[in-house]
Amino acid sequence: MLAGDEDEPTDYATIAGGANNQVGWVDGFPQDRTFATVGGGEANSAISGHATVAGGGENRAGGGC
Repeated sequence: MLAGDEDEPTDYATIAGGANNQVGWVDGFPQDRTFATVGGGEANSAISGHATVAGGGENRAGGGC
């Protein structure tokens, strides 16, 4: 995690900035979704392994593989 307010990263995941962003977490619990990325913005979630949200607000990236 590089910067942000109340952001929640997991192993091998990145949150570059913003506020209230989540990577690899579902409903506040770690789900071992590695390599997820949120570039910035507010209230974004990348909830699958290798998922990416570039920025914006209230976006969610995920899916089953």
